[in-house]
Amino acid sequence: MRVLLAAALALAIALPFTLGGTAVLEVLRSTPWWLPLAGLLTAALCWNCNAARVGLLSRGIGARLPHGRALLVVMGSEFAICASPGGFGGPVAHAWLMARRGYDSAAAAAIYVLDKLMDLTFFAVALPAMLLWLLWSAAPDAAVQPWLVLVPGASLLLGGALLHALHRLRAGAGLLHALSRWRRSRHLALRGARWLGRLRDGGRALLALPAPVLGGALLCCVLHWVARYSLLWIILQALGAALDWRWLFVVQAAGFGLGQVTALPGGTGGVELGVGALLAPSLPVAVLGAALVIWRALTFHLYLALGAVAFAVASRHKVVRAPGPVA
Repeated sequence: MRVLLAAALALAIALPFTLGGTAVLEVLRSTPWWLPLAGLLTAALCWNCNAARVGLLSRGIGARLPHGRALLVVMGSEFAICASPGGFGGPVAHAWLMARRGYDSAAAAAIYVLDKLMDLTFFAVALPAMLLWLLWSAAPDAAVQPWLVLVPGASLLLGGALLHALHRLRAGAGLLHALSRWRRSRHLALRGARWLGRLRDGGRALLALPAPVLGGALLCCVLHWVARYSLLWIILQALGAALDWRWLFVVQAAGFGLGQVTALPGGTGGVELGVGALLAPSLPVAVLGAALVIWRALTFHLYLALGAVAFAVASRHKVVRAPGPVA
C-alpha cells in the first residue's frame, strides 16, 4: 500500500510536467499568491458541508454527532479514500472512526451508504443536465461530445447496482446461503445476517427522517460538489484561461470516473490523463500542466496531508458511548 501511495504521489506531479515540460515551472512561478489560500478555503468548505451532512444523518440512528467530531470523521474518511486504490478504504475508515465514538458499525455503515446515495443522486441529475445544457448552448470551449457522460455514467450505474443489490439482499437466508458457499461457519453467517439486519434497520431509520433534515443533508451534498468542482475553474481563471464552468464540471466528472479504474490511490493516472486529454484542445500545454499540478495538489495532496492528521487525532480518542440510543 505504501508503494502504491508513493507512486501515486509521484505520478500526480510528474504527469503534468510530462505534458507541459519545463514551461510548467514558468507558469507556476506566476501563480497568484491567493490561489493556495482559495484552495484551502474551498477544501474547508467541502469538509464542513460533509460534516454537517453526517451530523444531520446521525439523528436517524437516535444520536447526535457534534460537528467537530463529524469533521474529524469526514476528513479521516476522505484521507482513506485518497490513500487507497479505488477509494475502498473510505467505508472502513468511516466505520472505524464512528466506532471510536461508540456508534454501532451497522448504523455507521447505513449513514455512509445514504451519504453516497445522495452523491449518486446528485451526479445522476447534474451530469446529464450539464451535458444537455452545453449541447443546447453550443459552448465554444471544446468539442463537447455526448459520449463524455458514459465514463462517469458507468460509475453511477455500478454504484446504483451495488445499492440495489444491498437493498434486495435478505437479512437471513440470502446471506446464509452466500456464506455457506464459501464454507464459513453457521455462527459467522448468523452474525453477518444480524449485522445486515441492523444495517437495513438503520437505513430505514435514516430514510424516515423528517423532510427538512433530509433536505438539509441533500443541500450540504450539493454545496460540497459545487464548491469542489469549482476549484479547477478558479485555478484556470487565476492562470488567465477562462473556460465554461459547465464544461469543466463534465470534464472533472469524466476524469474522476476514469480514475476509478486505475490501481493507484486517488485515481492517479486516470484523472490526470482524462482531464488533460479533454482540456488539451482548449488550453496551452504549459497552462494545462500547471493547472493540473495545482489542482491535484489541492484535491489530492492536501486531502492526504490534513486528512492524515485528522485520522490520527480521531483514532487516538478513547472509545466512548454514543450520545443517545443507537439503532
